[in-house]
Amino acid sequence: MPLLKVENLSVSVGKFSIENATFEVDAGEVVVVFGPSGAGKTLLLETIAGLYKPRKGRILLDGRNITASAVQKRGFGYVPQDYALFPHLDVMGNILFGVRARGMKVTDAEVKGVVELLKIGHLLSRRVGTLSGGESQRVALARALLVRPRVLLLDEPFGALDIVLRRRLRAMLKKALQELNQAALLVTHDLEEAVVLGRRIAVMRRGKVVQFATADDVLKTPADEAVAQITGAENLLKGKVTRLEEEVMCVNCGGVEVRALRQASVGEDVALLVRAEDIVVDLRRFEESSALNQIGVDVVEIRRRGALVEVVGKSGNLTLVALVTPASAERLRLGAAREVFFSFKASGVHRVG
Repeated sequence: MPLLKVENLSVSVGKFSIENATFEVDAGEVVVVFGPSGAGKTLLLETIAGLYKPRKGRILLDGRNITASAVQKRGFGYVPQDYALFPHLDVMGNILFGVRARGMKVTDAEVKGVVELLKIGHLLSRRVGTLSGGESQRVALARALLVRPRVLLLDEPFGALDIVLRRRLRAMLKKALQELNQAALLVTHDLEEAVVLGRRIAVMRRGKVVQFATADDVLKTPADEAVAQITGAENLLKGKVTRLEEEVMCVNCGGVEVRALRQASVGEDVALLVRAEDIVVDLRRFEESSALNQIGVDVVEIRRRGALVEVVGKSGNLTLVALVTPASAERLRLGAAREVFFSFKASGVHRVG
């Protein structure tokens, strides 16, 4: 039995609405609700927390229906986007606010354990108005953890932080949740954050959970083309199956033959996904290789993407994007009009939809 189960949850608030959201969180698991701005992620989390009453559907905790339960009786710890710290209290007062409001008793050892885990011992006497964004985030997290939540609810916990601090605190949060074996439901629009933190991801689009699967499955086998685009698919290919070879199907994509594991019949129109990170770039074709796709392309563009380099290549009417390191780009002397080979396995080509 899952720890938290959301069944066909529907709610409308102003211009935002959610329809038939269904997913679950197991004990000790981190599930991420991911999607673009305006998809309804925050409304979903706030409804689960008890801030809004759904039109229909159920929220179950340990099999118990808590859909109509009061906020403080749901067994959740909640960290909103703005952290909601109280300016008239110091850091220790904020950390203890949740347990005092619920009439709970905690030991000094419990408080010390959470404080040390989040490395905020030096902040305890500070006023919250003097804290940085990262410090405020950790204080809000400590307050939520101290109430011993069955499930921790986190709404864009790193959204207001710079990228360096975001990655450092993300690693700290992941470690803390693992050490505490804490179940969590986290909302984010950041794909990297979703993949790093979530064992499973509920992808939202226009108020609906359109896919709920492991992080790897969401990336490799998106439910449809919209999910593929939301998750940053660089190579979404469309074509027709022309022939079958044992376990492989051959697909004409823009005049170029692409081989994939058999997932359709001859004559069928298909959409295929190839992740840019699954493509190997080299100056020559490999004679002995497990990569059944070795496509000669003309490089039409080179562009930076963070610490990596995107290589855009074209063959006929087919355009592909590969990711390489700056060192590889320099070694291959990549530049516009350079002829190279894009190699990828048939098992790395996934049918979409």
